[in-house]
Amino acid sequence: MSFGLPMRGDVRWALVPYTFEAPFMGTAWTGGVDLDGVVDAARANGRVGIELIMKAKVRPVVILQSFESTSHGAYAVLRTRRMETMSAAAQASVRDGDDPALYLLADTYAGSKRAVLLNGLTRIDSTAIERQLIGRIGDDEMATISRGIAGLLELDLDQLIQERVAAVLIEQGLA
Repeated sequence: MSFGLPMRGDVRWALVPYTFEAPFMGTAWTGGVDLDGVVDAARANGRVGIELIMKAKVRPVVILQSFESTSHGAYAVLRTRRMETMSAAAQASVRDGDDPALYLLADTYAGSKRAVLLNGLTRIDSTAIERQLIGRIGDDEMATISRGIAGLLELDLDQLIQERVAAVLIEQGLA
């Protein structure tokens, strides 16, 4: 197995927080963790720090970028889910491609068949990502995952595509 910096397409173990939801446990620098009070304090002061106790899980993730974001000190990743934790109907839906929020990975990772949660986009610090590589997703599969994310999140990529097509046409001397 490979060690080193995470790269786009890597599948690695990582410590990933569960989706943030109430009830919260923790304290805000302004007092308790009453969300309305914290929001009011943020409006008044411009910033409020909160210390939270959150549930997390160690699970395989798919690395979406080949560099650690210097502005955030973290990697963008997608969480994965074991197929056997889903009902038979849900598994069939994922296998048939009928669930737009889940993409079935071609290979088996960490001993089980997994689906990528396309709406499970998470940013995690590099210190929360295991150095040892579990596996790699190929370019074609990463392209499919990228298209799935763009569609599911309703990202408007038209301008970006038009600019790229124009640049290629210029490079080829066709425009």
